[in-house]
Amino acid sequence: MSKKIIIQVSIGISILIIIILAIVLPITLRKKKSNSSNVVGVPPLIITTTGVPNITTTGVPNITTTSVPNITTTSVPNITTTSVPNIPTTTSAPIIKYTSISAGYYHSLALTDDGKIFGFGLNDYGLINIPSLPNGANKWIAISAGYDHSLALTDNGKIVGWGNEYRSNIPEIEGRKWTAISAGRMFSLGLTDNGEVFGWGFAMYDQTTIPDLPVNATKWIAISAGGAHSLGLTDDGQIIGWGYADYGRTNIPTLPRGRKWISISAGINHSLGLTDNGEIKAWGFTKDVPTSYVTNGIKFTSISGGKTHSLGLTDNGEIKAWGFDWDDYEQINVPVLQQDEKWVAISASINYSLGLTSNGKIIGWGKNSYNKFPQ
Repeated sequence: MSKKIIIQVSIGISILIIIILAIVLPITLRKKKSNSSNVVGVPPLIITTTGVPNITTTGVPNITTTSVPNITTTSVPNITTTSVPNIPTTTSAPIIKYTSISAGYYHSLALTDDGKIFGFGLNDYGLINIPSLPNGANKWIAISAGYDHSLALTDNGKIVGWGNEYRSNIPEIEGRKWTAISAGRMFSLGLTDNGEVFGWGFAMYDQTTIPDLPVNATKWIAISAGGAHSLGLTDDGQIIGWGYADYGRTNIPTLPRGRKWISISAGINHSLGLTDNGEIKAWGFTKDVPTSYVTNGIKFTSISGGKTHSLGLTDNGEIKAWGFDWDDYEQINVPVLQQDEKWVAISASINYSLGLTSNGKIIGWGKNSYNKFPQ
């Protein structure tokens, strides 16, 4: 075989080898690449043959593997558990317990067991605007409602008046204390701790001019101011009346020997007296005490005179009412209490009545103009 032919065969074989390598080598490398996700540092394969065109094979093509995308897991949001707020215990309103009552003409006063005063009804002249306690006083201990003024007594023996100024100007007393008060139609009476009585206000009929004590009496122990007349009770059980004497309202009846008076009440046009054996006597413009009260042996412990009617409290806690039912206001129609209750105090006025029960409630009947019945 000639040399030229040999050379041509060699060249052909070389080209064939190169072609085979160009085909086989990438396949092999791809298989290796599949076994390794990242082959680093394999240099490009360059085979050069003299006289053969440069055939460059670049090593493993860059295979980019994309990593699993970052999956952001959002944590469960912080759930703040707020504790249930403290719900304050619902406290019912304090129960007001009254211990004393006073029926004025168009307003009423009530005293509580803790020494507070409440006012109801017409507020002309500030009748129900209760003033503050004076210096040195801790509580109120007595009340009295008049026509256009009010009086109250403190635990340290001072009288405070409000409403119409002329009726409520209290006299100055040196070195003594007040022990009792009574507000009339347009005047007032006060009793001191040494048994003296003072009067102030409207005095057309001398209802504020205190008479001398009767024989055998040493001091006054009770007072009551009416429409235009006054009553005083002495320590020896006598009643003295002064002021407007129309209808005989100051003409005190004579008691049987051995009897004496223990309580008084001046109404607007009449007077009442309670004896030591529990009987009531009435005089002035009024109906007499029903005879049935006497014949049935009823004993009274308290009395109150209004305008044309009267009230009496018995020793078993009942209220008896009599007189004229003025303008049909039914001020003598006493309400019926529940079986576990009884009456403990009374107060009569011009056309209405008040009663205090054993559980501290006040009940009114008659004409309730200006909402003067305590709530």
